[in-house]
Amino acid sequence: MPTPQPSPPDPVTVLVVDDEDAACRLVSRILIGRSYRVLSTTSPAEALEIAADSSQAIDVLLTDVRMPSMSGPELAARLVELRPSVAVMYMSGFSRDVLPSHLQHSDVPLVQKPFAPHALSRSIAETLRRGSEPLSRLEVAGGASESPA
Repeated sequence: MPTPQPSPPDPVTVLVVDDEDAACRLVSRILIGRSYRVLSTTSPAEALEIAADSSQAIDVLLTDVRMPSMSGPELAARLVELRPSVAVMYMSGFSRDVLPSHLQHSDVPLVQKPFAPHALSRSIAETLRRGSEPLSRLEVAGGASESPA
């Protein structure tokens, strides 16, 4: 009699938030091509609505740092209140050294746009391996209204 094989783990679900529609679609396509389950939106408010829906699994929030209606760190702070186990990652067209000081010294992973698909996938895997460490308010929200130099 054959040994039963363990069922594969559930796919990782990434909530992608970027106010630029083209960037949001591109990141979503990259992740879907790498077998991630993707929820995406160009609206931080809609991202919070998605997170409030308890039927949607969310493992990782991948959000742009700078968006006009709400910054990525502000979104992350609000979303983590709804979903404390969500791992947070930022993406930005700016390098970490020109981001606001609270993000320069943050442990929250930052992927710099443009990025290679394998680099994004590796960053997500490393973030998940690290676990969902509780983020300090400073890391996700401190100085949320600051903008890069």
